[in-house]
Amino acid sequence: MRVKSPFVAFEFSEPEPDVAVVPVRSYVTAHPADAYLLVEVNDSSSAKDSQLKARIYAEAGVPEYRIVDVFTRTVMACTEPTPNGYAQRTLRGPDGEVAPARFPNARLRIAELLE
Repeated sequence: MRVKSPFVAFEFSEPEPDVAVVPVRSYVTAHPADAYLLVEVNDSSSAKDSQLKARIYAEAGVPEYRIVDVFTRTVMACTEPTPNGYAQRTLRGPDGEVAPARFPNARLRIAELLE
């Protein structure tokens, strides 16, 4: 897991997701270019996270992208990446739970996440 570290989406695009769950490798000489899950915490950049970054991450083939919105107390799960963005978006409220597809036993209640 990496926090606020560059992710190589494309040769000249290295966004810095708030959390990146990436394969275990040595990243001493290069930043990760693949990820199981990327997470952005939306505390000010809703449009950028849900539109621009979602498109970048989908084009890079990231299978799962989450947007945690601290204002609405929701988590948007974006899955099924396509060249034009994520085909599937699911919104969960504070009473819901989230778990990465790659690690389904790592369940987390959204209300606890946002405390």
